[in-house]
Amino acid sequence: MSPATPKLGSACRAPSFLREAAEEQQPRQITTARLPSSLKVDGVAQAQASRGEALTITRRLAGPGFRSLPHHHGAAETGAFVLSGRARIYFGNGFAEFVDLETGDFMFVPPVLPHLEANMSATEELWWLACRTPDDIVVNLPDVDDASLDGYSRG
Repeated sequence: MSPATPKLGSACRAPSFLREAAEEQQPRQITTARLPSSLKVDGVAQAQASRGEALTITRRLAGPGFRSLPHHHGAAETGAFVLSGRARIYFGNGFAEFVDLETGDFMFVPPVLPHLEANMSATEELWWLACRTPDDIVVNLPDVDDASLDGYSRG
């Protein structure tokens, strides 16, 4: 399978792109911005969170070769920003479609979309920020065989 081809847009157009992504029911890379290496997050706790009444922001770590279980976030909308590393978000029938992300990329995952995220490096950590509203909902789904995920290896 080949990667999904997300449309790219400037940061100032993000709200319309978020609405389009929600309508299409697939993850979408919103824009690509490059961070200077001095902004990478190293040597911090595995997850830190800040909660408001309807918004949760977390900093997450996926070790080399790690992947999540298939899951969705219920009614929650999720935005993410890759702080450092290379991620792949699998989705669609049999998780056969994917979007690749690297340092500086943003993405949006619409509500109730089954997906899983993977660190595509066998040697480097993946750090990202996730923002979710209205709540930090995670509904785990049955696992899939690693071999069914195009290009993925635990290393």
